[in-house]
Amino acid sequence: MYKMFSCDDIKLLGYDSCDVKHEDEFGVIFSVTGSVGLSSVTDLFISIKSKCIIENAKNLEIISKRYLNKINNVFIVTQSTGISVERLKEIFHRKIYIHDDLIWEKIQELFSEYNENIRRSVAQEKFYIPPRIESNDDNDNKIKLDQELIKILSNNKSMLEVDRSLKKVFIVNAPAAVGKTTLFRKITYNLSGMITKTRLIPIYLESAYWKDVNFKSVNGLWEIINHAINQICLFQISEDVFEYCLKAGHVCFIFDGFDELCENSEGMIQPSEVLMKLYSIVSDSNAKILLSSRTMYWQSAISRINDGDSKFYDISLASFNKQQATQYLKKAVAAEDYSKALMFYGKLISFNKPTTKGGPRSQFVNLPICVSMIAEYVNSGGIYGDDLDGEPSVWSILNMMCEREKVRQGLLCSSEQQLVNFTDIAMYVVEDSVLSNEFSEEVVLISGFDEEDVCKMSDHVLLIKQQSGMYRFKWSFLQSCFVARYVYDVLINVRKNNFYKIESIVRHVDGNVCEHILEMFGNEFPEVGLVAYYNWGASRQYKNDNKSIIFKLLNLYYIGNNLLSKKEKTHKIMSHLGVVDSFNGEIVGLTVDGEMADLDISNLTFVRCVFINLTINRSYANENTVFKSCIFRNGITIDINNNCGWSKVQIIDCDLDEATRMSLYRLLDNKDRSRENIHNIVIQLIEEALRKFWVNGRAKSVEKGNIIRGGFDRLPHHGEVIDQMCKSKIISPVSISGTTDGGYVLNRESMYDVQKFIDARQLMGSVKKMHDSLIEKLK
Repeated sequence: MYKMFSCDDIKLLGYDSCDVKHEDEFGVIFSVTGSVGLSSVTDLFISIKSKCIIENAKNLEIISKRYLNKINNVFIVTQSTGISVERLKEIFHRKIYIHDDLIWEKIQELFSEYNENIRRSVAQEKFYIPPRIESNDDNDNKIKLDQELIKILSNNKSMLEVDRSLKKVFIVNAPAAVGKTTLFRKITYNLSGMITKTRLIPIYLESAYWKDVNFKSVNGLWEIINHAINQICLFQISEDVFEYCLKAGHVCFIFDGFDELCENSEGMIQPSEVLMKLYSIVSDSNAKILLSSRTMYWQSAISRINDGDSKFYDISLASFNKQQATQYLKKAVAAEDYSKALMFYGKLISFNKPTTKGGPRSQFVNLPICVSMIAEYVNSGGIYGDDLDGEPSVWSILNMMCEREKVRQGLLCSSEQQLVNFTDIAMYVVEDSVLSNEFSEEVVLISGFDEEDVCKMSDHVLLIKQQSGMYRFKWSFLQSCFVARYVYDVLINVRKNNFYKIESIVRHVDGNVCEHILEMFGNEFPEVGLVAYYNWGASRQYKNDNKSIIFKLLNLYYIGNNLLSKKEKTHKIMSHLGVVDSFNGEIVGLTVDGEMADLDISNLTFVRCVFINLTINRSYANENTVFKSCIFRNGITIDINNNCGWSKVQIIDCDLDEATRMSLYRLLDNKDRSRENIHNIVIQLIEEALRKFWVNGRAKSVEKGNIIRGGFDRLPHHGEVIDQMCKSKIISPVSISGTTDGGYVLNRESMYDVQKFIDARQLMGSVKKMHDSLIEKLK
């Protein structure tokens, strides 16, 4: 798509302002101004359109003379026309600039240092093997995906061009550890060496470049891009200029880790928002954008976008096949060890019993990361005869590598204990929110390694010691793997006392952990244990948080796959939690922090149980549901739109806080309707509401979105309380900078009444008026 010479081009050339003096179907005359040192210059640009013939060009030359007063320079810009460059020189008596050449030279100059640095800073796989497309078509398996994507990005007439004619955002999706980052780094490196031929500058982003940027909304995407550029080369470029270069097709955007960006945003933005933002850039332009994402995350994101197939071209990246694996091993191991590596690789395949659906291609052994670990193991001198025992997994291979290190370096620590220690290190990095994924020698020591072993860790096959003295895992894959193992161990043995061990890390793990957990579980995924944790252990702040590992696991595996009835699920969860010896209808000593969902607790008695922040959704109860000698804190919320028998439950000798007492007043049929009880509830409601606006003896304004936070939303009639505060003229709506909805502020004339109530519970003036109105409402 060709674009005429425009004011955007002129701004790219360094001018401050642009004014169109004349335009017709044959050309445009621009008067432009810019700064040179302390001086301002005014130049004239004459852009020749394709329809222009000699007579039209002469007319433009005559018109331009009207604007030559105080003009420093006149530049003639043309595209392909019926008039030769030499003929235009004769007409205008000036040098002729070709539009594409002029703009490209400026863009090349602008990004020259960046392009030089990107070739040096983006790491390359030493034993690179071109990846393949996931497809059942044998012809697709012959495609060299890196070369194909370079053709697409540089508009070099690639195959299937008709099919992707409307698609300019290209997604490479694959599970963890299949090689997305390796592929993108290779494409970036190759493109950066071809800019003279392709006239295309690759702008590369990966998570290491933006993890320390506070990305709260899709409008902050430019901050991520700009920050990533400056990690490679410090130079100033505005968002408008970058977007112009991208839309002109002289810059391509290579974005590795779309899923990680969305998951790590503090604002918890929807991935569909980012995708539509990117699509808005490529629409009606020459822009090309290449993204990578984990497959499950991508499928979830694209499902939320209407007509997604017309916007995004989806490419699935496959694991190695046997040919690729053997090619890698041939490159990565010494010639004399090649036969050992092949035998080891073949043995791993043979141990896959029962055979994985899809044949050897679908096995773990063909993940590029696993093939590289095989090469590393063989290169370290590992034997290949009787090493394997049982079905191979990443854990068994890591164990073999650690056993080899024990023998090679004479470590005191067993291979099993080494893996435990590495898990502790990975958990330290996650819990400490260490963005660089680095850790010190002290962390290695406190993880459990003997002092004698610590000094040998700099040569350990799973670690790299950097020049700074800090350590990191040799493969980024390993940290996710170790964290996954920790969470796996907790989930497989889930009990209520284990719940909080996971909560300390759920906000820091990446999505790869979830996939590694699913892989570890295989066909024995403890669905009931996970659901038990989800329903009974996870606190509200994590349960619906898209950063929560439980939230992710449920979306990847559980949601939509549970065919149990509510009664069956309740039975399995209670039995799994160990709160009953036999299911006789009595639940003893259960602690619930969070939600009870999709259950049937009809005819059950809960004895000496603790309920905190309890929310009950889509669950059944009846008149034989009893809570006896239980403790309730921070209120209770029940889906009253689908009551399901909850109005009949019995509350006997329970310790209820005020929030729970007020919640139950609305929900239960046997509530106390005496005037004294109603008065007490109203007083509690008023106090909770007024304390939002009166802090430390002073009035404050409150955003509308913040009024019902902090448990106020769990109180009954909280909406009516706010309405009555307005009607009684205690508060008034007010605009608040930085918020779209605004908020409320205490009226000056009501402050005395509010202070008297807060200090001594005295009902006066406007506060008494609100109290009386609420009493009538609750009757």
